[in-house]
Parts: sequence; C-alpha cells; structure tokens
Amino acid sequence: MRNLLAKLYLKPELFSLGLLVALATVIALAPDLSFAGTGGAEVQTWYQDISNSLKGFWGKLIALAFIGFSLMAFKQGAIIPAIFLIFVGLGVGIIPDMVDARFTLLF
Repeated sequence: MRNLLAKLYLKPELFSLGLLVALATVIALAPDLSFAGTGGAEVQTWYQDISNSLKGFWGKLIALAFIGFSLMAFKQGAIIPAIFLIFVGLGVGIIPDMVDARFTLLF
C-alpha cells in the first residue's frame, strides 16, 4: 500500500485521475448525496436571523465601524485598504438583499 501511494505521489496526473474516479464512483453509488442540502430548509432560520441582523441595528453598527476604520486608514495614508473598507461598510446592508434577489430568481 505504501509503495502504491508513493507511486501516485510521484505522478500527480494519476492521483487526480484516481480522485476523479473515486468521486464518480461515490456519486454513482449514492446519487442522493449529490442533491444533499439543495432544499435549504435546515438553514433557513439561521439565514433569516443573520439577514435581519444585517438589515437592522447591528448592520448599521457594523457599517459605521467599517466606515470609521476606513477614515482611520485614510488618516494613516493607506488609501487602497480604506477604499475597500468603505465599500464593505456600504455593502453590509445590501448583501442580504443581493442574496435574496439572486436565489429567489432561480426558484
């Protein structure tokens, strides 16, 4: 067994082929696993809690913190990180709406 693993380690194309064959075998033998988690009912309450918190007071507080950090970064001369922090701060409240629009469009 150790000798076989050593040969596979030396030839990456054989290792990737073996990994692909193993994955195809698992999918062929258990097709239900390939559709696991596509319903989304088990994480709906978590998503709703996170979405409500990002749209409410905590989202405004996080956005304000990011914009404050960006002002401190501007003051220290770090322009690129400050611009990134501004975009993150402005995007905190928008992210749940973007996710809702993307995934409700398909179903």
